[in-house]
Amino acid sequence: MTRPPRRLPPAVSPPPDHEDAPVPRRLLTSGAAPVSTVRALRAAGATAQRLRASDLAAPAWGLRAIGPGPVDRIGHLRALTDLTPGDAVVTHATAAWVWGIWLPSALDPLSPLHLSKRIDAGGRPRPRGVRPHTLPPAAPVTRLAGVPVTSAAWTWTDLATQLVPWGDPRSVPPLVEERALEDLVVAGESLLQSAHGAAAREEPGEHPRCTRAELAAVVGKRRNVRGVRLMRAALPLLRDGSGSPAESRLRLRLVGAGFPEPRMNVRVTLRGGSWIMPDLVWEESRVCLEYEGDHHRTDVAQFREDISRVRRLEASDWTCLRVAGDVWTPSGFERMAADLRAALLRRGAVLSAQTNCHESLECGPDANDS
Repeated sequence: MTRPPRRLPPAVSPPPDHEDAPVPRRLLTSGAAPVSTVRALRAAGATAQRLRASDLAAPAWGLRAIGPGPVDRIGHLRALTDLTPGDAVVTHATAAWVWGIWLPSALDPLSPLHLSKRIDAGGRPRPRGVRPHTLPPAAPVTRLAGVPVTSAAWTWTDLATQLVPWGDPRSVPPLVEERALEDLVVAGESLLQSAHGAAAREEPGEHPRCTRAELAAVVGKRRNVRGVRLMRAALPLLRDGSGSPAESRLRLRLVGAGFPEPRMNVRVTLRGGSWIMPDLVWEESRVCLEYEGDHHRTDVAQFREDISRVRRLEASDWTCLRVAGDVWTPSGFERMAADLRAALLRRGAVLSAQTNCHESLECGPDANDS
């Protein structure tokens, strides 16, 4: 009869930098197995034989996941940075995940994990499952959820180095370059969300994570890095106030199709003094557009709220267009564009001669858009 593994020491104290570090809800993994370094477990009294037991997983050399559940991802990052000598820092797409930046589906932030060390610290971090980088001396570093990460603005510029197409820019297909630019703008607008929007209610105190001026200042410091052309092209396209990747992407494509630029999530005052913040707003024309992801259909309370919002807008002499996932198809975009064009013209807006689907992007969505 096989004996069960001996119990681990009752508690493994986190390093001092991790104590009381609040973890945003978006980073929590339900039922996650905590991760600790072998060094910390040995210091707490675990034997070498106990650390080889089958009830412990080894997500990387020198680490143990304690329990049967999925590995605690933020705990994994904390332990990795503790394990790596020379002040390792979480960077690139992995830092973007920690910050809550909207990422395209092509970038997996957790496989591999991106860790960097200062150039003057010597070497690069090389644990299993890690993509190593060197960190310039000018890179600002902070702590979020007990994890050392590059600043939000610096992380955004690191994303440009990952999104920019490889090869001679003159040989890159326009579709690939335009999609990379769109993805970088969407990522940037996640950092510029309003302190009064829906995200602020879910993540109080986190928004905005930086300003356009801070993004521009970091781009100015990174003159000779891969992706700098993409960063410079994205800066003037960034806007405040987006509430989702889909809102940002739809705004960009409507402007690219020739429509006047809408504002995102601005307050629309209704009769009686109440107000609503529609997704995309053409204030002078009193026209707005609401993008409704699938949760607007499956969540009964949200569904009822949507009907109430539209009724209140129309009662206050606003035209509200409701759109869903079919706008990411060429035919769906064309139908929406025709309806929007008609609504704006009825309100006296002056439009360009033709508004069409942004053909170079083929109106395709990203799998991570909601």
